[in-house]
Amino acid sequence: MSVPNLIGMLPSELEDLAVDLGASRYRGRQLATWIYRKSVYALDAMSDLPKDFRSALSENRTVTLPDVARVTPSQDGSRKLVFRLEDDSRVSAVIMPDDDRITLCLSTQVGCGYACAFCLTGTMGLERNLTAGEIVGQLLAANALLAGDGQRVTHLVFMGMGEPLANFAALVKAVRIFTDAKFGLGYSPRRITVSTVGLVSGIEKLGREDLKVNLAVSLHASSDDVRSRLMPVNKSWNLSALMEAVRKYPLTHRQRVFFDDESPRMGLRDIAFALLIGQSASRGDERAGNNRRAACSRDQFSMQRAESEGREPENSRDRRAEPETA
Repeated sequence: MSVPNLIGMLPSELEDLAVDLGASRYRGRQLATWIYRKSVYALDAMSDLPKDFRSALSENRTVTLPDVARVTPSQDGSRKLVFRLEDDSRVSAVIMPDDDRITLCLSTQVGCGYACAFCLTGTMGLERNLTAGEIVGQLLAANALLAGDGQRVTHLVFMGMGEPLANFAALVKAVRIFTDAKFGLGYSPRRITVSTVGLVSGIEKLGREDLKVNLAVSLHASSDDVRSRLMPVNKSWNLSALMEAVRKYPLTHRQRVFFDDESPRMGLRDIAFALLIGQSASRGDERAGNNRRAACSRDQFSMQRAESEGREPENSRDRRAEPETA
């Protein structure tokens, strides 16, 4: 049986653990600070924790980053990290620098169950969901790698292996750790983007969580017939249902929902205008049209990268990392 990992636990859960081990909640907050704020992963190095508390932790807990099996650099400066997980599964993340921004593309599943025609990961099928710890560990490992150059990931995109909204609980938990400004990693929600193939139920649930993260949707076609052939998920939630969910997704000031269009010939600007702006105006709901602005061409999606993500659209297929076998 594997030893539970402290990485991936919410600060509040670390407080509860401290109490269970006979310490105060304050010790749990100190533990969260060491792991998430100070990037210290050796219990013995957490010098302000009592020795008996550290000893109790070491008996049945671990603080372990995922093993980086391989780092593959690219000419554009990006680096692909292949992680070997505890069960010997492989997932990958990509570090993408762009001027003063460093974006990390995160995986949420081993494989993917949505079988999109353009995505190599979809050919694997779904093996399993990642835990919150395995998601958070990708960021901590990437930051550890960058620390040697005095750098840190500045933006996060859930666009690696897997469908983020299909691993909803772990996704939300990881985002809460990322955005906890006091005892977590302190990232602004505006610097985090969750991408989806179009899981309407997941979009609705994400909106209710009030995480205030950006949303990106992979469309890839302007008609239900074509999109259903490319993306089987469209048979469950067609474009009309998807756009309705997008319209209702809560956005803060200056936020937008972005549509990932890898083919500028699709005419997605027209469909988004018709569905997001035209329909809402025809219903007399002008606020929906004014407050939810859609960027629906490749150029517009690149603008999102320039403004908040710093990623390189041309260098990955649907932003989902390819599966690894080595």
